[in-house]
Amino acid sequence: IARENDLVFDEITLYETQLMHGPVGRLVARKEFGIEDEEVLSAIEFHTTGKANMTLLEKIIYLSDFIEPTRNYKGVRKLRKLALTNLDQALAMAFDNTIRFVISIESVLHPRTIEARNYLLMNTKEEKNGSEIK
Repeated sequence: IARENDLVFDEITLYETQLMHGPVGRLVARKEFGIEDEEVLSAIEFHTTGKANMTLLEKIIYLSDFIEPTRNYKGVRKLRKLALTNLDQALAMAFDNTIRFVISIESVLHPRTIEARNYLLMNTKEEKNGSEIK
């Protein structure tokens, strides 16, 4: 699908090809299912890496994929419970889990995941301090 539609990927995605399914999913959703809503398409595209300044829908889709019922890894139950009470904390925990896992298998981290985590933590901290985010 990626080749047939001339999708262009960054070097990390080309190295870690399982990351291709987000952008390919976006394309399929638009072409095969007629989805034109940019927020929905973006949520599909970034559900594997996350990104800085995620919308509520992007956060929900990312986290839903991470904790869906067939997932079975250490800490998933705790993460599922946290997702019901604090979406941002659950998302931060999911990013941390992803980063630890990718390091443990000696693979490469996509910079968007790090940017997403940093953005989330920096803005959550700003909100707790009552500071205005620029």
